Amino acid sequence: MTVRIAAGVFAERMAGLLAAVRREGGRLRVAVAVSGGADSLAAAALVDEWIAAGAAAEASVVTVDHRLRAEAAEEAAWVASLPGSPLLPAMAPGAGTVLRVDEPPSSQEHGRMLRYAAMARYAARSGIDVIITGHSADDVAESTLLRAGQASGVDGLAAMAAMAVLRPPPTLLAERNVRTSEHLSADGPPWLSRPLTRHTRAQLEATCEAFGLAPGGWVADPSNEMTKYARTRARLALRLPAAAVVDASGSLAQTALVLRDMRDAAEAQLASWRAAHVAVRLDGSLCVADEALDALPQVLRLRAVSMLITAVAQRTYPPRRRGVEAVLALVPGASQTVAGVLAVRRSGRLEFKAQP
Repeated sequence: MTVRIAAGVFAERMAGLLAAVRREGGRLRVAVAVSGGADSLAAAALVDEWIAAGAAAEASVVTVDHRLRAEAAEEAAWVASLPGSPLLPAMAPGAGTVLRVDEPPSSQEHGRMLRYAAMARYAARSGIDVIITGHSADDVAESTLLRAGQASGVDGLAAMAAMAVLRPPPTLLAERNVRTSEHLSADGPPWLSRPLTRHTRAQLEATCEAFGLAPGGWVADPSNEMTKYARTRARLALRLPAAAVVDASGSLAQTALVLRDMRDAAEAQLASWRAAHVAVRLDGSLCVADEALDALPQVLRLRAVSMLITAVAQRTYPPRRRGVEAVLALVPGASQTVAGVLAVRRSGRLEFKAQP
């Protein structure tokens, strides 16, 4: 029998994730992103319980009318009415906000981008420190399976970050021809927190039931079963009998979490390396000596160049490996443009500058 996520386990996870998030002179302001599905409702109920137990924070709910289905507006209104209800008694009545996307999305992925953009703007405008989502281990497994089919490396296969700066996806920024720094600060707040990526969807459903929701008493999005979507096909593949024999979903999620830990350790090492060896110029360009790069193992050298390109481009996602390898192969006097960044090999150094 699947049991609910324990209050103490969730509180410990929140304490670890939010340790670095500070609000001067007040309590943290968190908002739970709730679609009405079991995963996000469980996240909201756990946050409410955490607040009731004395967490130094105030909480609210935010939902997005994604305009993908006729029922979306009604579902969003129901979600916004939940604060102060028996499910979320510690939240103040009225502490629910409905956001609407700017345009009808053309696909699931476009809808996701529009939702994140709407939440990013709302959080920045409303003084929200952290947006909390209900992403589960099943979401992690599905993403890893999808990216494995695209021959992704460590960054692609690693589990989604437990804490990240909340900003619109780079493709949306590119469509609107604006830079991240013009939209939101790159060092937050607001932050996006995913505290439930180590818990299964079954555990989240059991948590909803433990808080009084009847089995199935949450929004069931029919698009989650439509096989025209790649994520649905990945979800169904993980339900196949052969997958169950080896617990494919759990194994993929665990692999992704291990890769995330490896990625985070590499990023911490490179952050120290960057502070010691990378020069920042007045125009925002970056410069690093060849000897500093050469002192790194090849795998970290690739990550270092990727990190510098990502920083100059102000992107969320790293560039493709081919472009990074091309930069490392440059001879003195040669240049290469990758992800909108011009990399130039000078005598004894590499320079990175944003293309106008």
